[in-house]
Amino acid sequence: MSIFLKTNKASSIRDFLAHHPIVRIKFRKVNGDERTMIATNDPRLMPEDVRPFGGGTTHNYHTSYPVFDIHQQAWRSFKPDNLIEMEALDNVTMSLNGHVNFI
Repeated sequence: MSIFLKTNKASSIRDFLAHHPIVRIKFRKVNGDERTMIATNDPRLMPEDVRPFGGGTTHNYHTSYPVFDIHQQAWRSFKPDNLIEMEALDNVTMSLNGHVNFI
């Protein structure tokens, strides 16, 4: 299990997600509520109709970081400054309907 604790470096968040396809992200929402989600940036783990296809506008990762929420089946984002922790879920499998199974 790998845990990424809060840093303000967007490139570190991007690197962590690149090495761990499914993560648990805990962050503080803009309204002050704390939220935890199971997320990915791996297109193979997303429905085809929501996968990034390139050619879009460049995203400023210093202001917010987009991830795909596996349970909500939708894109969400968090501010790097509001990240509390990110945990790699290396011992999980995912069924075709988007359910995450811990092994």
